[in-house]
Amino acid sequence: MSHITQNSNDYAVIIMGGGIVKDGSLPSHLQPRVEKVIESYNSASLVICSSSFSLNVPPKLTKDGYVISEASVIARELKKSCSNFEILCEQFSHDTVGSVFFCFDLFIKPRNIKKIIIITSDFHAKRVATISDYINSYMYKGFFEIIVEEVGFCQDFEYRIKHEERAVELFRKEYEFINNRSEFLIHLTKNHLNYNCSYSGRKNKNLEFY
Repeated sequence: MSHITQNSNDYAVIIMGGGIVKDGSLPSHLQPRVEKVIESYNSASLVICSSSFSLNVPPKLTKDGYVISEASVIARELKKSCSNFEILCEQFSHDTVGSVFFCFDLFIKPRNIKKIIIITSDFHAKRVATISDYINSYMYKGFFEIIVEEVGFCQDFEYRIKHEERAVELFRKEYEFINNRSEFLIHLTKNHLNYNCSYSGRKNKNLEFY
């Protein structure tokens, strides 16, 4: 039986999704995330492109009517650089909490990679760090060393920050009494409106999501 071993130089990079535009290309705030990985993290053992599509807006479709995966669009841009790292797509998540959890749990932990660098935009960094620290602490007992790197500059930064602060507050309130992986998974699949049976193709505009 073969075993996955941990090399001291091994690290994984996660590129957080952030939507795609109507023609199926990356929006302006997401392109710098891809460029940062190409410029600075070509030695990564693994790069994970994260996000299926957001449930906040209707998904973007191909000409044939198929849903476009955000992760696959990010991966396509990475591959243009002919970089040496392995690229995988996390295509299960619809939001930040799902993105972080699925990347950690399904892609990185099984490979025994302990160092993670998460690339996101300046306005999104605090939420990513909050969720990452929570999941690492309560589910993996601090197994990972996590660095959240923010790139780019958002023109509507103040508006975005207010939204992000609200999302962080909601996350902390909802998950403060959930402190292990089993409880987290039960809550995510039973109560989280992006992953339970409540979603029926259109979201209630009055509901809060993160």
